[in-house]
Amino acid sequence: MTSRYAIAYDVTEDRLRRQIRQACKRYGAHQQYSLFEVKLTPTERAKLVDKLECFVREAQEPAHIRIYSVGPRSNDIDIPEIDDSDEPANIV
Repeated sequence: MTSRYAIAYDVTEDRLRRQIRQACKRYGAHQQYSLFEVKLTPTERAKLVDKLECFVREAQEPAHIRIYSVGPRSNDIDIPEIDDSDEPANIV
């Protein structure tokens, strides 16, 4: 079973920002500069968390990543309403 998550990060180090962005792109869509919406199985979630923790441990400067659990897509509200027909297939 997959669940949706929002991943937000506050990172000043360019290399670390690129690593986080590349890791997150495998699982979902880049929504804003430092925000991703991803869909993960429990196994994928554990792997991604391990990878992100490793990146932060190796960082030269302080970094913070937060992963928010997001409810079903049917509860989302877009203002103004947007057409989701071009949305990547891995986001439900």
